[in-house]
Amino acid sequence: MSEGIKFLQDNPLHYVATVGLDNTPSVRPFQSIYVEDGRIYYGTGNFKTVYKELQKNPAVQINALDPKTMDWVRLTGRAVFTDDAKIKEEFFAAYPNIKEIYQDTSTFALFYIDQPRATFYSFSAPPREISI
Repeated sequence: MSEGIKFLQDNPLHYVATVGLDNTPSVRPFQSIYVEDGRIYYGTGNFKTVYKELQKNPAVQINALDPKTMDWVRLTGRAVFTDDAKIKEEFFAAYPNIKEIYQDTSTFALFYIDQPRATFYSFSAPPREISI
């Protein structure tokens, strides 16, 4: 497992930043990450603003913080939506609470981060690129 994916999984509260519909920054928390074949997946409702923002402009940035060390990772890439039923079922199996929320699975949209780049930040060292 790569250093970046391990950090993201160990620190599951992520802040997802998008370009808002009004072209201003928009940030919200996500707390579910699924990794399959080296791809990092997140899910949301296709009725939510974040979905509309990513459809309009797929540029996305995700931050995760280790509250014990105050180290953090910034993940930058492009959101690509997928209708892969197998991945969706695996995501729901990993997060049964999400499946309860999206009982009508047609309203659930799954996306992965394409062309991911990750940077590790610490108060005690300069930033460094890490593997995803």
